[in-house]
Amino acid sequence: MLKQLLKAFTVWALRILDYLVPKDNRMVLLSTGNYGNTKAIYDYIRSHDCGLQAYCYGSVNPETQADDHLIKNFYNISSLWKALRAKTVISTHTSNFYLSSNKLCIETWHGVALKGQMLTEKNMEEKSIRKARKLWTKHIDIFIAPSKEAAYRMCVSYMIDPRKIFYCGQARNDVLFREKRDIAKVCAKLGLPECKKLILYCPTYRRKDSIHYFPFSDMDYEDFSRLLVKNDAFILLRSHNMAAGVAGAENNSRIFCADREVWPDVNELLPHIDMLITDYSSIYYDYLILDRPIIFIPYDLAQYEQECGLVVDDYDWWTPGDKVQDYAGFKQSVLQGLTGVDSYMEARQTIDRVINYYQDGDSCKKTVEMIKQRLGIRE
Repeated sequence: MLKQLLKAFTVWALRILDYLVPKDNRMVLLSTGNYGNTKAIYDYIRSHDCGLQAYCYGSVNPETQADDHLIKNFYNISSLWKALRAKTVISTHTSNFYLSSNKLCIETWHGVALKGQMLTEKNMEEKSIRKARKLWTKHIDIFIAPSKEAAYRMCVSYMIDPRKIFYCGQARNDVLFREKRDIAKVCAKLGLPECKKLILYCPTYRRKDSIHYFPFSDMDYEDFSRLLVKNDAFILLRSHNMAAGVAGAENNSRIFCADREVWPDVNELLPHIDMLITDYSSIYYDYLILDRPIIFIPYDLAQYEQECGLVVDDYDWWTPGDKVQDYAGFKQSVLQGLTGVDSYMEARQTIDRVINYYQDGDSCKKTVEMIKQRLGIRE
């Protein structure tokens, strides 16, 4: 009880301070610990003479340790002063440095919804819903969406005021337009033997169950390994950051782990991937930009819809790729993808136009220009 009271008093005191401290319109504070959109915007501001100054807060790792614009904690005067002075805060997980109405709060989120979220998620606790609605309706000034379809899903799920939407591509996806496929680069970074093809297996998490990789009763790892060897391919497993590990399947000689510990930003990995395997993860919406084969393994679709829910009516239509339920079908789909047999190109392009309508490779630039226009900043 005492701890909760102390926390409440601290937040109250900081809000008063934030309201009183004059703001620097050119200072932007970004939560980059989750990479994605905020990390892309941060890197853009830091590498371009765009009239803004970016500071980040988040987890400290070898890549950020020496960054003089990294705020490691808010328990010293210098860091706190920067946070209070920043006029704009940008987040991917509604974890902005929310204090007073004197800040411009921008939410980029971290994926286009396919599975149910908050108000559209089944069995969500009322306490969590009340907290989320307060954050989204009171604190967020701008929400960035790559299309009206994507915005609609978030408005329904989080009761966002549609007037707060800024239509712009996802900043994290700019890399998909500029980065060229370079498998040798990936192999060198992950310590893999050189190969010709890379497949990324990236499922989402389950709230009440663990993820089952290769969930086929007839799964034959030896046979699958021979197929990968014959086609000079490797599979990279990447678990969701809210899921535990990769279920042991990485002990196969052709299957390796590519979690965030070894490759922090998955969008920087996607340009080098020849085929994606997933289930209900929104990562495939980003991957559509590259127009490469996708395989879906909805092994627990009925259970998932019952426990979590989806924000789409027709899962099959919204997921342009083979839906596999057994090893024979999975093997055939992988083989077709590796050998250039592709019957879903038109379907992928259709979904891509709907979801990534405003994506053009200049999302970071457009976001920066929007902030400057909103705050009246002129070069």
